[in-house]
Amino acid sequence: MSAAFGRPIDILLGADMFTGSCIALDFAKRRMAVVKSGTFLAGPDWRAVALGRGAKQELFIRASVSGLPPVPLMIDLGSSAALMLSSAYARDQGLLNGKLVSTAAIGGVDGVRINDAFTIQNINIEGLGVSNVPTLGMRAWLSTSTVGNVGLPLIAQFDVVFDVTAGFVWLRPLGPRRRLPMLKDRSGLGLAASPTALTVVHVAANSPAEKAGWAVGDRIVAVNGHSIDANYTRGELWQVRSRPAGTLVKLTMASGDVRELRLADYY
Repeated sequence: MSAAFGRPIDILLGADMFTGSCIALDFAKRRMAVVKSGTFLAGPDWRAVALGRGAKQELFIRASVSGLPPVPLMIDLGSSAALMLSSAYARDQGLLNGKLVSTAAIGGVDGVRINDAFTIQNINIEGLGVSNVPTLGMRAWLSTSTVGNVGLPLIAQFDVVFDVTAGFVWLRPLGPRRRLPMLKDRSGLGLAASPTALTVVHVAANSPAEKAGWAVGDRIVAVNGHSIDANYTRGELWQVRSRPAGTLVKLTMASGDVRELRLADYY
């Protein structure tokens, strides 16, 4: 598992861990606590959010997307995407009207699939709002019980207590300085990492990378003079493409050439 993720994985919480337990996640301080189900006493600053079960037993909550009526969104703590929505739902509800929409690649056992990328103005969970949420529009959404999912970056905007046995998750808003960043790509480069290089597997539509002529198969061996190695995903180097718009990034190619890419908001 650690090899697959490219960084040490000390512990995985399986579904059995949530049965009969109450699990508190403190993302700001990188800690957790486990006690018996039914023992959490929520204070006035916590919001109780009912948990539902989908046709495949997936957990979901209901949330309002851009002011629309609440819809079921699966909770996926293993997802690095803040929010995923069915592209069909997004189109039907007019969520893409007047928005910058680009593309993004997601890898899986069946290969790389191209999906949509856009920004949702606001998502509201029981009165708790989060603004400017980077979102993936899934062109082949398979769930019949939900229209999308809430991933770890969005959940990490709150202190969280799960009590699956009781049927609730409690959320408490964090101050801006305590929230984990919801990283947004501003390069347009979809990259696959190896211990020595980054290989371009997708170039996002209308992105800085597309405008600069990048192509699938291009190989990067250094970012801003720092060589790619096995620790790439562990440090801050992989976050360079999420730096503010206008940032100039220098990328060293396998050929030795250095290419410059200026970051910009493209979705």
